[in-house]
Amino acid sequence: MRLENFEEFLRYWGKHYQQQASHISMFKDGFGRKLMDKQRMLFAAYFYHIRGHFIDFLWYMGNNAPSCNYKEIILSNIADEFSPNGRSHELLFLDFSDAVGIDLRNEYIEQKYNLELIKNYNTNHLKWLSRHQWPACFAAFSAYERLDNIDYFNLLKLVKEFELPKKNYIFFSVHSQVQHFDVTFEEIKKLWPKNKTSIIDGFTFIGEHQLRIWKSLSNLIENKVGINSLITTSEESTETLGH
Repeated sequence: MRLENFEEFLRYWGKHYQQQASHISMFKDGFGRKLMDKQRMLFAAYFYHIRGHFIDFLWYMGNNAPSCNYKEIILSNIADEFSPNGRSHELLFLDFSDAVGIDLRNEYIEQKYNLELIKNYNTNHLKWLSRHQWPACFAAFSAYERLDNIDYFNLLKLVKEFELPKKNYIFFSVHSQVQHFDVTFEEIKKLWPKNKTSIIDGFTFIGEHQLRIWKSLSNLIENKVGINSLITTSEESTETLGH
């Protein structure tokens, strides 16, 4: 691997990540079309927790940021989650989950589908950050933001195979086009000359950690893990009427 500058490393890292991701079942063509309705619900339920706890990552970063500039980068990311001029990212995802037939409106509170392996995935982000100095932590954050464009390109292709109305894909299309990484890019370039190893460590950790959770999610869906515990929107309505 050539390490003359950050741009070269970034190209290598992104290409390697996408090559590895392309071998995961759920990112292969046709995977989404073959799923039963309840498998699509499983995807929505588990994915909600895989990405829905990123706020904890941001909270850790904001509290440990060493300067106003870094804090503003974190705060800007949090503000974007609320979409000041439109529907929040949370509500956009709920449009998707409603469309596949599962009601997740109280899931952040109830945590019914937050499996132990997903909890560990999110906790391990924080444990890794707690063991590293700021350059490595900021690199991990930057890598996570870079993967938005790569991961959501793959995820958008997957969910489009569910053949839902176009409005229900907005959550995924928005994230495939976000430019959060651009905000971190210049800062990483400044850190690179004196912190190459830390930056490589941060990007490597996030890439490998992310690939593991996508493989796990793909296996959970294929093997229908937890399918009997699903509560569909129609069942939720029936329970409400019963009360």
